[in-house]
Amino acid sequence: MAVEPDWSPQPVSVGAFAATMARLEPFEPQPLLAVAVSGGPDSMALAMLASDWARQRGGSVHAILIDHGLRAESEDEVRIASDALSARGIETTIEKLSGPAPRNGKPAWARQERYKSLMMTTHRLGALHLLTGHHRDDQAETFILNLERGSGVKGLSGMAANRGVGSARIIRPLLNFSKAQLHSTALMYGLPVAHDPSNQDFRYSRTRVRAQLDNLEIRRLADTSARLANEDIALELAVSNLAANALTITPLGEATITMKKMAEAPAVIALRLFTRIAHAIGGRETPPRQERAEAALNQIISKTKSKLTLGSAIITRVEDRLNFRKELGKNPLPEITSPGHWDGRFDVAVYPFWPENCVVRGLGYEGLRQLESSTAKNRIYRSTPRSVLAAAPALWQGKQLLIGPSLAGEFMGIDQTYLQVSFRPRRPIAPC
Repeated sequence: MAVEPDWSPQPVSVGAFAATMARLEPFEPQPLLAVAVSGGPDSMALAMLASDWARQRGGSVHAILIDHGLRAESEDEVRIASDALSARGIETTIEKLSGPAPRNGKPAWARQERYKSLMMTTHRLGALHLLTGHHRDDQAETFILNLERGSGVKGLSGMAANRGVGSARIIRPLLNFSKAQLHSTALMYGLPVAHDPSNQDFRYSRTRVRAQLDNLEIRRLADTSARLANEDIALELAVSNLAANALTITPLGEATITMKKMAEAPAVIALRLFTRIAHAIGGRETPPRQERAEAALNQIISKTKSKLTLGSAIITRVEDRLNFRKELGKNPLPEITSPGHWDGRFDVAVYPFWPENCVVRGLGYEGLRQLESSTAKNRIYRSTPRSVLAAAPALWQGKQLLIGPSLAGEFMGIDQTYLQVSFRPRRPIAPC
């Protein structure tokens, strides 16, 4: 049953928060909740509400604070927030973003790097849930920004209250509550709060939108976004059904879908699945824009083009099939030096331990040449296109290929060292 949003400026009660959390079940017995804390009133209030909720169930909260380093005051603000939460019995971890911020697009860079750090710390803690402090006002602002971008139902339905990312999930339990309520909640708990001056900087689109919205408009926009979210659930189910009947994905990230099934589906469902596949195979952080995806699908259907690129995915039409493969572009594939997620597409691990001075990076055509000169060939190399293999992860020591890519659930090994590769895109193609 849906929880009716509370529009009053009164503090969020423990009971109201518990009702929201009930909608986000399941949680394990004695749950461990990671909470993203910026030091502002929203996230500080969330940390306390979540702590009260978890303790009633024999669990606990671990607050993760990220020092983005964009302002000289940020280090002190994060420390003050950490000390305040620690004094109230909440464990905290402070992470500092590494690398220089870009000259342009600093907010987007900070947001992306912050989420990477938050998820890494969540996994390290062994927590299955990361809570963030997004609230009703944020949802209304997101609606307006996505409307300006020409988003469809998916974008206009706003931020999801529950989204899986790897082995954890991001939970937003405050979407039914206003910023004013959360400020009152922080005051109720006697918490010190920091206010980021960038939130008043009119160079940023979100700040300009925020200044133009009054409480009534925010309420109406949030209501509209919630209704669209319900419609989005029905669309997602239809996308999942189409994927189940028309889509095939290999363990190394090559996808094929039948055009006949796509043509029989409603256009909005076919477009959503088409976009989702390109996003998963391409591995980019964000999905292709709807207008670009729609144009690409129309070109493929009309046979104006039989091959094109969308979101780092190469899409080829062969008779009644569409084939999706990762594009090996000008930018090299990433390197990682420990188990984790690679290129937005794969989970990789090395057993029994990660060898010294070794990295996982793309196999590439140089790796293919080394494989083809080796006698240790796996059946995968006889049945997988060279371009798909070249875009897959492999274990390297300098310029020497140690282990090539493997089938999901299988291991490729050398000298008792084994590489496991599992195709797991950032966002599932068919989430239902």
